[in-house]
Amino acid sequence: MDRIIGGIIVALLFCGIGFLFARIGYCFFRDRSRQKRRCLARTRGTIVGIQRMPIKTSRRRRMCYFPVYEYTVNDQVLRVELQFGTTRCLYHIGDGVNVRYDASQPDCSYLEGYQEDHTSAMGCLIAGVLSMVCGVFVLAMACLV
Repeated sequence: MDRIIGGIIVALLFCGIGFLFARIGYCFFRDRSRQKRRCLARTRGTIVGIQRMPIKTSRRRRMCYFPVYEYTVNDQVLRVELQFGTTRCLYHIGDGVNVRYDASQPDCSYLEGYQEDHTSAMGCLIAGVLSMVCGVFVLAMACLV
């Protein structure tokens, strides 16, 4: 009986943690899809800064680059600091960029053609799903014993 309860607890932990990771990955891709559907208006912008953050990998130290861009809509200058970066610096300060924005909410925008690294979001999604599958397997094994 104690073994079954222990198995159920472990299974629930696997499923719970897996659900959290899968949700992070899913929300990333869902938000990107919504943003692309909403932001149909187009304008030109300029890269005004590039924020850098060091990241440590098992082999070496690398940098992650986050572009900062400005664009103008209805005589209002909007500045955006991207939250997802890339491991290659894709822009230089002063570069002109195509910006897509939501005409009804101009502060909602994205850089056309900017491909942030999806690796971490995809990793969260896959790890979450695998963890939930393991949780279901542990639950099945605990109930069969």
